[in-house]
Amino acid sequence: MVAYRNIADLPFETIVAAKASDLDAVSEVIAATEFHISFRAGQHATINGRYDAELAEDLAQVGRVAVWTNLANFEGTTSVEFSGYMDRHIDRAMARERRQETAVGVSHEIARRFEDALTKAGGDQFEAERIAADKTISGKYAMTPQTAYAARLAWRGSVSLDAPVGEDGSSLGDLIASEMGIPGDMVTSRDVENYKRAETKKAVHATLDKLSDRMAGVLKRDYGFSGVQSYGDVIGADDADMAADMGLTPYQVQQARTKGKDRFRNLYVVGAFGDMGTA
Repeated sequence: MVAYRNIADLPFETIVAAKASDLDAVSEVIAATEFHISFRAGQHATINGRYDAELAEDLAQVGRVAVWTNLANFEGTTSVEFSGYMDRHIDRAMARERRQETAVGVSHEIARRFEDALTKAGGDQFEAERIAADKTISGKYAMTPQTAYAARLAWRGSVSLDAPVGEDGSSLGDLIASEMGIPGDMVTSRDVENYKRAETKKAVHATLDKLSDRMAGVLKRDYGFSGVQSYGDVIGADDADMAADMGLTPYQVQQARTKGKDRFRNLYVVGAFGDMGTA
C-alpha cells in the first residue's frame, strides 16, 4: 500500500473504488487521511496554548469515524475535491466533539458562538466575552452579558488542570487528585469533566437554597429536584395541580416561577461558576 501524506495525492480511481466498498481501496483512503486527521486533532486539542493529548486522541477517533461515514456520499470528480470534502467533515466533527468535551455547562450553540467571538477577539477571552454580548458586533446572535460570562468561564475552566483554586496555590488538578485519592499525574480530562458535573449539581442545589421557599418549591417541582413531585413529567398536570400541592393559587405559582427563574439565573451565573475554581 502506498503511503500518502496528503489526501489530494490519492488516485481518483482509488476513491471511486472505496465508494463502491472495495476493502483494499477503503483501507488506502483511511491510511491517506491519517496524517491529516492527526494534524486536525492536534489543532483542535490545543486550547489557550495548552495541548491536551487525551483530547487529541479522542478527536482523532472522531475524525476516522467521519471519514468512514462520509466516504460514500462524496459526489466530486477530482482528488482535490475529495481532499476538501473530507477536510470539512473531519474539521466539523472534531469541532462538535471538542465543544462537547470542553465547554461543559453551556449548550453547543452557545459554545460555537463564543468560539466565533474568540476568533474575532484574536484569542482574548475577555474581549471575546464583550464581543459575544455586543449587538453591534454579534447582531441577532448576541448573548446576554450573563450568558457570555458563563460561556467564557465554561471555555476557560474546562482546559486547565493547573488553574489555581486554593489560597495555598493548589491547582484544580491537585484538588481533584486529593478528592479521588490518586496521584496528581493520573488526573485526566475525563476526571475534570466528572468533577465539574458534580460541582455543578452542588451549585444548583446551593443556589436553590438561596431562594425563598416558594420560589425554590416551584422550581423544584418544575424540574424534579430534591425528591419532590416533578409536575413537568406528569401528563396533563398544570399550575392548578401544583398550586393545590403547595397551598397556593395558580397565580402565585406563576409569579414564583417567573421571579424564581430570574433570581436563580443571576445567583447561579454570578456565583456558582466562581465556586468551581474556573473564574
